Amino acid sequence: MMSAKSIGLNRAACLAAMLLVPGWAAADEQLENPLVWLERMAHASRTLDYQGTFVYERGDQIQTLRVVHDAGESGERERLITLDGPAREVVRDARRVTCVLPGDGSVVIEKGAAAGGLSLAIPAELDGISDHYGIVAGGVARIADREARHVSLRPRDVFRYGHEFWVDMEHGLLLKSELVDASGGVLERVMFTSLQLLDGVPDQLLQPMALDDNVTRYREGARMTAVEPADWHIDALPAGFHLASRRRHHIPTTERDMEHLLFTDGLASVSVFIESHAEADETGEGPFLGSGRSGPVSAFARVINGHRVTVVGEVPLATVELVGASVSRGTQ
Repeated sequence: MMSAKSIGLNRAACLAAMLLVPGWAAADEQLENPLVWLERMAHASRTLDYQGTFVYERGDQIQTLRVVHDAGESGERERLITLDGPAREVVRDARRVTCVLPGDGSVVIEKGAAAGGLSLAIPAELDGISDHYGIVAGGVARIADREARHVSLRPRDVFRYGHEFWVDMEHGLLLKSELVDASGGVLERVMFTSLQLLDGVPDQLLQPMALDDNVTRYREGARMTAVEPADWHIDALPAGFHLASRRRHHIPTTERDMEHLLFTDGLASVSVFIESHAEADETGEGPFLGSGRSGPVSAFARVINGHRVTVVGEVPLATVELVGASVSRGTQ
């Protein structure tokens, strides 16, 4: 996941002061403030060592995974292992993401840090989040044999989903999250079934499984570079979304470069991919390729000026259609 932005000196000082109180013995009025629980959750996700088992649900697909998370001085490290279905695991740190696929006899290594595990559900930025989500503190529930505070984030427009969080009352870790649509239907659920806080993580718990010498290793992202704004523009974004990164990837299979623009409101994110399209009409606008949704993921694709533009994100269909239709090329 992207690093959280500064939450302001006053708010950070308040949070730090509360963290020094044993057992989080803050004033009742502070504990009733739902933003305080989000701050605790964001802080705990980056600073605690733990291991546990969680269930991931999307539609009729259910998967069980084990996670080991280390918040050492050298930066976060995390290992995810599937416990059912095809054997897979992902190990990430500040330098690379390693995906081990034993069934395929392959390892994929991508340079650069990336979000992973439960951090995908945690807000990356808290400043201004209440401008676009109504934040409501709920009751207390029991998750993985631990008490958890329920916090709801309800979107103020049609361009983002709602979020339900259950935050461990003792340590602040996210124990359960749900992504919900406008009607309240659950699109995606992540929930711990067991959790153990650790005092340091042994290196062997973070090592990927060993494969034999016949494994095929793919290295990606070696030619991924940050780029300056080019002649591609996004002319319409939902309120609150801003450009978080703009990078160019080299695709070895096609020997082409692809530009990747990432937009976020601090919680939801939208990716715009732009790549040359050999079958496009080089004289101008290509055919409209359409849009659709699979579970929480919406996608929009079109061809413009010989380039394929694809917009993808865990957002409502209206969001990717708005962004995709506003892509233009030329000086401004």
